[in-house]
Amino acid sequence: MDPNYLQSLHEVLAQALLSDAKLINSVSFPDDLILPSFSWLFQAMAQLNQVYYKTPECIKALCIILANPVDPPVRVLAAQEMRQRILKNNGKQWSLLPRTERESIKSNLLGLVQMETSEFARRAAAQVVAAVAAYELSHSSWPQLIPFVTRICCYGNVLDRKVGIYLCSHVLEVTMDGIEDHVDGLLTLFEKLLVDPRSLETRIITVRAVGALASHIDDFACIQKLLPMIFKVISQSVLSQDIGDVEQVFDALETLIILEVPMGEHVSDLATSLLEYSVNRSAGTEIRVLALSTLNLLIRSKTSKIESKSMIERVLTDLMPITAKPQSVYDNEISRSALQSIEGLFVSLPPCQVYPIFHSLIKMYTPSPDPLHRRAVMIVLGVSVEGCSEFMTPYMPEVWSFIERCLQEPDLGVRKATCETVSRLSVWLEDECASRHSTLIPALVNLIHNHDTQLLACSTLDGLLDISGEISDQCLQLAIEQLSCLLDTAPLTVIAIVIGAIGRAAGAVKGRFLPFLVPLMHRLEPFLTLTREGEDADIRAITMEAIGLFAEAVGKENFQPYFHGMMKQAFEGIDIDNLKESSFGFFASMARVFGKEFAVHLPNVVPPLLATCEESERDEEVSNFSGASVESEESDNVVHVTSGIVVEKQIAADTIGTLFSATREHFLPYIERCVLVLVSLLPHPYDGVRKNATESLLKIVRTFCALGKPEEWRPGSFMPALDQNMKDLISHTFRLLLHRYERETDESVVYSLFVGFAKAIYKIGPGFIEGRVEQLCSIAIQVLNQEAWCQKDSDQDGAQEHRADDGFMLVSSAGDVVAALASVIGPEFAPAFNTFYPSIAKYYTKDHSRRYRSFAVGCLANIVSSIKSAVTSHSNDLFQLFLCALKDPEAEVLSEAAFGIGALIEYSEDDLSSQYPTILTALWPLFDVTPSTPAGRLNARDNATGVIARMILQNHAAVPLDQVMPVFIRALPLQRSYHENEAVFRAIFHLFRTCPAEAHPYIGKLLKVFMHVLDSNGPEHQLTDSTRRDLVILVNALHGQSPQEMQEAGFAVFSIG
Repeated sequence: MDPNYLQSLHEVLAQALLSDAKLINSVSFPDDLILPSFSWLFQAMAQLNQVYYKTPECIKALCIILANPVDPPVRVLAAQEMRQRILKNNGKQWSLLPRTERESIKSNLLGLVQMETSEFARRAAAQVVAAVAAYELSHSSWPQLIPFVTRICCYGNVLDRKVGIYLCSHVLEVTMDGIEDHVDGLLTLFEKLLVDPRSLETRIITVRAVGALASHIDDFACIQKLLPMIFKVISQSVLSQDIGDVEQVFDALETLIILEVPMGEHVSDLATSLLEYSVNRSAGTEIRVLALSTLNLLIRSKTSKIESKSMIERVLTDLMPITAKPQSVYDNEISRSALQSIEGLFVSLPPCQVYPIFHSLIKMYTPSPDPLHRRAVMIVLGVSVEGCSEFMTPYMPEVWSFIERCLQEPDLGVRKATCETVSRLSVWLEDECASRHSTLIPALVNLIHNHDTQLLACSTLDGLLDISGEISDQCLQLAIEQLSCLLDTAPLTVIAIVIGAIGRAAGAVKGRFLPFLVPLMHRLEPFLTLTREGEDADIRAITMEAIGLFAEAVGKENFQPYFHGMMKQAFEGIDIDNLKESSFGFFASMARVFGKEFAVHLPNVVPPLLATCEESERDEEVSNFSGASVESEESDNVVHVTSGIVVEKQIAADTIGTLFSATREHFLPYIERCVLVLVSLLPHPYDGVRKNATESLLKIVRTFCALGKPEEWRPGSFMPALDQNMKDLISHTFRLLLHRYERETDESVVYSLFVGFAKAIYKIGPGFIEGRVEQLCSIAIQVLNQEAWCQKDSDQDGAQEHRADDGFMLVSSAGDVVAALASVIGPEFAPAFNTFYPSIAKYYTKDHSRRYRSFAVGCLANIVSSIKSAVTSHSNDLFQLFLCALKDPEAEVLSEAAFGIGALIEYSEDDLSSQYPTILTALWPLFDVTPSTPAGRLNARDNATGVIARMILQNHAAVPLDQVMPVFIRALPLQRSYHENEAVFRAIFHLFRTCPAEAHPYIGKLLKVFMHVLDSNGPEHQLTDSTRRDLVILVNALHGQSPQEMQEAGFAVFSIG
């Protein structure tokens, strides 16, 4: 080795260290605002890469520097650099060294590791040995390594054993090549070293080695017997309070948990130990956080071992107090970690096992005079909602009472926690929150004028107003007026939330927003002219989005005065950073509102949309340092910067589809290029872009078909003729999207694909599914059976799958496709239904979530309605399932079950009249409603009324009309499920035709119902045209028979002739 080369390399390494030290020292002073020059470091690294690291000789030179006992910091750096050279390009430089030199270096490294007195140098050298082993063992060219390691691990000297296990650990972390035959011997060695009597460090490194070995093997039985010893070492390391040691053992433990090493009866003891570490305030923040993190992983991974009542209670009672003590930054970190573990209970375990225990703690904590207890309960209540929302409904009266008290608490912490919990409830329990608008909104309005609670209260109002479709006019006015007051005085962060909240309120209440339009447009005008980057630009974008929602709420006639001015603002935004996507979104809103009138703007709108979709996302290549190309051991690729262009592409792709569906034939000059651009986005790396491109392509297909004005399709074999261009577009698009499905890894993209397929099937009918039924059935069954490519990465085991709503939207969309196919194919879908029935019905079990149960019942009910008499062979199975579902605790499921059993009564060729008493007994509780009954329960009552109507139509003689008619008539008029009016009025017509004596006692009540549904000022879509005609005929007949009663009912004002 050239001594000059060696000396100069040493000097450059020293220079790099000196530069780095100067850099560190210069930024250690908070008052020093001038960053030091990086030039020294750049020069040193550039010189290393460009001069010394070009040939394999550098590895030999670095090894010599590492072995030199002089200048330990340079030795450590030499080891690090040597390791990088060896690993780079899969050991390319290392392999170019002569074999004799490689053998010499290997021998020297082992001797150095064993004899080295400097701890840092020894560890650095051990990492080099592991890097060499990654290459040599894969080429079967270092058979001496593992015997050497195991031999020194058995020496009597403590340092030798520590060095040996340290080497072993590092080697196992990089490779298993050539070690397969040594597994049994290593396990025997680990069993001894885990109880090494003289060195805790040896025991700790052994735990790390066990974790590394576990990553390479499939049979974990050999690891199981080591678990008690590993847990004991973990306890010893926690007692030592050396954070480095604790991190090592917890990392290894988490590896074992992630690898699903069976822990059996040890899980409960491990969980108990982790809880003890977590609550031990003398253990130190970092150790407590590590213990909580591991506990969280254990809870989510070993659910069946954690779900005992005593363990759930222990976790909640031990961790809840921690959540309420944010006395410092460190305590906040512990509180967050404790909350994550508690949340793990709620989302991973069956809510019926967790929530009752928590609710008993609510009762215990809420009377406490200590506000920290109430705050703890409220915080945990917030994290419980995601996993337990479906199970909470029976408990909600008590919960609401607690929440409403806490919103008026004198303690600031309690009020803030309550706001956050209400925000979560508004996401997961929409109907419950909507039913409490009259109390929640005034309470939150009181908090928005308090500086300490303003931000949180406004954010909570934002969530509530998003679900305010049925909010009272009084509450709506209070919320809008009070939020508007903040536009002049609040900080920009609050103003942004306020504007968004008002926009979402407009989207929810629709036409009822009109009284607020003019004053708000005036108030928001200043925000449309903000041009500075940062918060100003964000508020301008949010304002554009809100005004778009205003327009969609009030309609084009009312928004017309603002249209051209707002379009000008949107066009200006295209050229301003961070405003382009808001402009695109505004164009979509305006197109939905103004329809074909928007077409005049297409020449100015479409080009920037296409340009954005085609824009490159890669900025100029940048290296790690300016002026030097510093190589990374992980990758030789340069760094590419991806900008916010992906978000703009996502919005642009969505807007293209909206523009075509709104402007229709006016968009045709742009359609070919738009389709090509959208197709090019299907394989985009960002899922949001793929999702919107998929949705827009299918929207284009539906719109293009509608423009052709095809003959209306009918269920069965009738197929309206489609234009050849339409057929080509369907064929081309379907093929591309099916190809995308087979490779798609994101569930949300496949969900959008399936929803789009279902809409296209309903819209286009047989023309869309011709020649594609088998493929559509195949992909639907894959998703229903959790076998799609995008579902294969799920790490939930089968036991956990039914406990959460993960994947529900995708499964539900597959059901939509099946129901759509059944609606088009009709009774001929029966053979396919034989396949689909078990794959759908399996989601109705007590262990599945409310949404899964509702999906299963609703999907089957829709299929029954489509295949009609062909359902007969499944009548018994479906009857039992629907009857069971009529006992479900959830209103949403009850509603679907009532609809399903009604459809079965109507269409099955089996005579179900013998089951009428059983059905009526199951239906009876659904008629027990009050003025405050939630909407979901009213839906169920309406559908139950439809069941009775179908029973009357099928066999009124089997219905005890003397008992049923009072209940049936009292349930009218229907309040929610207007589609059931068809069956209801057919039953009424039937009674008047076949047994008028049964109907006449209720004529006064029925006339009021008739007047309600015929009132032109009443709710829309209560009756179809044919039912309305038949009802008018009946009313005319009754008018001739009982003119006095008709007059008293108010029918004189109707023109019914």
